[in-house]
Amino acid sequence: MKLGTVFLVALLLACTSNTAAQTPAKDAVKDWAEQWKMSTEQLLGVAETMPADIYEYKPVKEVGSFGEQIKHATLAMKVLLANAEGKTVNTTDAFAAIEKLKNKEEIIAELRKTVDVGASIIARVAGKTTATQSSRSSSAKPHAAFC
Repeated sequence: MKLGTVFLVALLLACTSNTAAQTPAKDAVKDWAEQWKMSTEQLLGVAETMPADIYEYKPVKEVGSFGEQIKHATLAMKVLLANAEGKTVNTTDAFAAIEKLKNKEEIIAELRKTVDVGASIIARVAGKTTATQSSRSSSAKPHAAFC
């Protein structure tokens, strides 16, 4: 009886720890995807709503214009997405490419492209995370199949 109870408790602890180890990564990817969707929808909404003639507006000369701020956000998204895939970005080249965007239409087109690429990267990273989690749990904890 004692041995059976100890075995049952050990099995339950192993199953619980395996499930708990998987949950944070899955939750993080889900949160990331939700935050990406919400944030990019808001950013695109603001960028599209702002009149084209205000894209060059600077409240004071020391700050970037509205268009420059949107380009900066787009570049930051590109760098963060590259990092998520374990890649690096030549920021000098990326900055030069972003600086070539001169009007609202070009800036929004690049922003939309980045948003779409980002959604694909998040889906890819989410798939890798799930696959990695599954292979780790099945190889590292053979009893996890009972949980």
